Amino acid sequence: MPGYARFVALRESDAATTLPTNAGQNETTFEGFQAPGINPRAPAVLMFRLNPRGTESVTLRVRLASSNVVLMETTFTTDAARSWHEIIPAGALAADGNQMIVSVTGPGSIQVSDFVFLYDAS
Repeated sequence: MPGYARFVALRESDAATTLPTNAGQNETTFEGFQAPGINPRAPAVLMFRLNPRGTESVTLRVRLASSNVVLMETTFTTDAARSWHEIIPAGALAADGNQMIVSVTGPGSIQVSDFVFLYDAS
């Protein structure tokens, strides 16, 4: 049976979030988003924008807490803005109740925004 692609855009990510925040918070959480009709046997794709700030290195980590899967952990040493894509293992993204935690470590900072998941809904 032919499948089709669906997507979920995290609405609360449409404005850029800088990490760490001015208050010193090193992470932000996106809770309760859904992927209706997801095929749990197929991988998904995460896409988002990132913009490291300044010249100090910063390590960005994105994790799906709902399935305890680290989607990416990369250190950036340049300040070029870019889009980022990661293939997510099958079964990591659920039909509902997903929670994603975005965190940073290191002396630098980074802006993240526009998180979108693409998935197979066959």
